[in-house]
Amino acid sequence: RADGVDKALTEEDLAAESHWEKAVAVALGGACASTAYFTSCRLLQGDGSTAEDVVDLLHSAYTSAVAARGISALQRHEVFDIALPPRLARAGGPVVRMFCHSMGYFLADACLILLELSRGHSPKLWAGRLVHHAIQSTSNGLSIFRTSRPQETLAMRSGLCQAYFAEFSTIFLRLSSLARRSRSVQHRWTRALDWSLLVSFGLSRLVNFSFLIRCCLRARPVFSPGLHTLLLGIQGSAYVLNVGWFLKLARSCLKPSMRHVSLEC
Repeated sequence: RADGVDKALTEEDLAAESHWEKAVAVALGGACASTAYFTSCRLLQGDGSTAEDVVDLLHSAYTSAVAARGISALQRHEVFDIALPPRLARAGGPVVRMFCHSMGYFLADACLILLELSRGHSPKLWAGRLVHHAIQSTSNGLSIFRTSRPQETLAMRSGLCQAYFAEFSTIFLRLSSLARRSRSVQHRWTRALDWSLLVSFGLSRLVNFSFLIRCCLRARPVFSPGLHTLLLGIQGSAYVLNVGWFLKLARSCLKPSMRHVSLEC
């Protein structure tokens, strides 16, 4: 740091991070998600499916807004094209706090699914949700707690921030789901939401992830070989799934008579 301006994420920055404080932030995210879910269930007279949509909508709005803030501040980097400025890549910044809160949300939802399964109930898309939450929690955990190499940590946090913009399309997915449950919403509005979902999905998941994968490939020198392979595998698998979901959404928009597409994304 020179003249009060951040130059790089340093070993001193990472050494100053408290894993305990980050773990507390994860727990806080889980507690907030659980409170929001059970409060919504109570207000909706036990309608768990609608409550899940409401909580996921809130999570998507929060995470995509923070991700957009981070993306708008990305700066050129000599190794991997673009990166978060250090003030946003540190644990005390809003981006890493969002990673912690979001990880807590995913863990809380996984616990809810396991609780329902233990009671003999099968929540909607439960298997896909558990796989998604396991992968997402792994990505978040590595970005939050793996802090031995500053360049590697910066690359992971910058990439995860870009990836989180995918949650922008989930806003329209949940709004569309809520609209279909409401008898008062006119058909033209549900169609508008469907098309908004398709466009936002293409931009935030296909275009965005294409650039993210490119950045990850260029960042290979700063990663340990095993971690780089893992991250590329996660990103590549996510991209393939997103292509499949996008095609399903496109068919649903072009043929309104088709059954509404259910996604866990």
